[in-house]
Amino acid sequence: MAQSSNPQTLNFNQVKYSVEQIKYWLNNFNVDVFVFYNHFSSNGNPNPAMQLCCYVLNSSGYLNPNSPDILESTLGNVLKVDCVNLTANLVNGSAMSAYLQQNPDCNYLLFTPSMFDNCQVMYIIQAVKLSDTQTTPGNGSLNTNPSPPATAMVDVEML
Repeated sequence: MAQSSNPQTLNFNQVKYSVEQIKYWLNNFNVDVFVFYNHFSSNGNPNPAMQLCCYVLNSSGYLNPNSPDILESTLGNVLKVDCVNLTANLVNGSAMSAYLQQNPDCNYLLFTPSMFDNCQVMYIIQAVKLSDTQTTPGNGSLNTNPSPPATAMVDVEML
């Protein structure tokens, strides 16, 4: 009897990162790089998806090695893939700071998953002002840089 194949997919959620927390890191430490790793927690969800956690790095090392910031799922824009290399995603500290300066009224950054070369997931970052009644987008976007092969930090892209 032939077995039926059951293709497996991995889901990636859109997540949000509080601008208040990012500014804490930028204003109190000389941040070189924000390092985003995949984070998985089913929390009883029958269809769990990958999220992100963030480690902050400067010249003295990781600033939060035992307690990374866990980005909150928005439960939107799920990317489903059947081929993936789970790599880190990087954002240069100066690029993050410049992007926030262009969006002073925003209170969250939304990270929307997208496919990069060689089955790697990258994230398109969009500044937004979230309230109970509406979402107002900010200016431009910023992309994470999958690593490897990250050879240069990404800069702010203007839409």
